Amino acid sequence: MSESLRKKIVFAILPLAILWAVFNYPSKKTSPRPSAPEATVSAETPLIAPPAPAPASSPPAIDVEARRGEPWGDDPFRSPGPYSHRPAGGDDESTSLAWALAGIIYSDQSPIALVNSHMVGVGDKVGSATVVAIDRESVTLEYQGRTITLKLYKG
Repeated sequence: MSESLRKKIVFAILPLAILWAVFNYPSKKTSPRPSAPEATVSAETPLIAPPAPAPASSPPAIDVEARRGEPWGDDPFRSPGPYSHRPAGGDDESTSLAWALAGIIYSDQSPIALVNSHMVGVGDKVGSATVVAIDRESVTLEYQGRTITLKLYKG
């Protein structure tokens, strides 16, 4: 588009824009809005509706403190869960140990795993086990001369 044609178009549209602005500019005179019909309020008319009565067949309240000691009353997210590993053996120490792998943040330089709610790297201790290796989908532990592999399962 040439410069002269562009100027002609701008000068042709400019008066139209000015006229539109003049006619659409809000004036100080405002027309009264129609108001809603006024409601009559008497002393017998309640302004706020009374609350609805509770249903007669509401379930009884559960005493959480009384249920806390039962085996199913614990927090399911604090248990080792289905992806934990218990070392085999008959001694008391090994039967009380469990390792739960919750996640892996993998990088070639410094991979990190979340085992038993603790962030660990290679060489760190998890209880009495040592983290030997962290791969993309597994963590290898060494416990009493045995190698234990915790796998990360995708649900």
